[in-house]
Amino acid sequence: MFGFAIGCYLFLGGLAGALGAVTSGVALVVPASEVCKCIGEGHRRLVGMPLLIATVAILASALCLLADTSRPEAIGALFWSPRVNILTVGAWLLVVFGTLCAGLALFWLYGQRVRHNRLLCMAHGILLALGIAVTAYSALYLAGIRAVPLWHSWWLVPLFVGSSFAAACAVFAAVLFGARVDERFPRLLRRLKALSLTFLAMEAVSACGFALTALLGPIEGSAAAAVTSVAELLFGPGAFIWWGGFALIGVAGSIFFELAPVRLPCDRRMAYSFGMAACACALLGTFSLRMSVMMAGAHPVMGF
Repeated sequence: MFGFAIGCYLFLGGLAGALGAVTSGVALVVPASEVCKCIGEGHRRLVGMPLLIATVAILASALCLLADTSRPEAIGALFWSPRVNILTVGAWLLVVFGTLCAGLALFWLYGQRVRHNRLLCMAHGILLALGIAVTAYSALYLAGIRAVPLWHSWWLVPLFVGSSFAAACAVFAAVLFGARVDERFPRLLRRLKALSLTFLAMEAVSACGFALTALLGPIEGSAAAAVTSVAELLFGPGAFIWWGGFALIGVAGSIFFELAPVRLPCDRRMAYSFGMAACACALLGTFSLRMSVMMAGAHPVMGF
């Protein structure tokens, strides 16, 4: 319980939800003429490839969840439980989001056209809402665990959501470069950079609030355990994961590589390199954040 596999589940699930939401937001502004007559190759890659990545990520997150549990049959029982709780809601969220995401990915990659664009917009609107819910779900679940004082902080929600959406924007931009459609959608690329920087700022502020709230809390009762955990997180043997992986590479590195093409004159090849570097930094930072927070909360004494 709360091992490496759960850290991968938190990372992949949040990334999949955020990427599905970002892609659906982009799909909603695709002109109807581009899908009702014939889906152009540019828009096919623009929407289909990120949705495919989100589908693979949500499937991998579910497999990580199964790998961590000692009773796989208990996971199946969640779908037929007469009681509605946060676990059953989370299980259905994964299945419904993954199914809809896979269906839309197949449509954009292999479909020819759509007769009723409103139905497509409705499907993407639902996926957008589901993506936000999937992204926020794990943070809400951890924040509701009173037995782990470090996690029992509502700062965890904007921290995890901000990191997932910052990584999703970076991944989407990297897909644009990889699919060689970045020059067809320069305005979208600029907006993705702006969104990524906004979510990185949200992530940084939330990280400060998360750490300071626990560190400056009263040293009594459960708050004392939170102080011990956050001290382990920030100053313990595994603090390099927080400061190096998350703060330095994930936040500072991402900001640098997002701003570098704006400040420095560069051709497409250099812009491609900056985009891929920003994506790598965001992904590493998102993963490091989950692992460091999870391990510091679950093992405040042993650390890493």
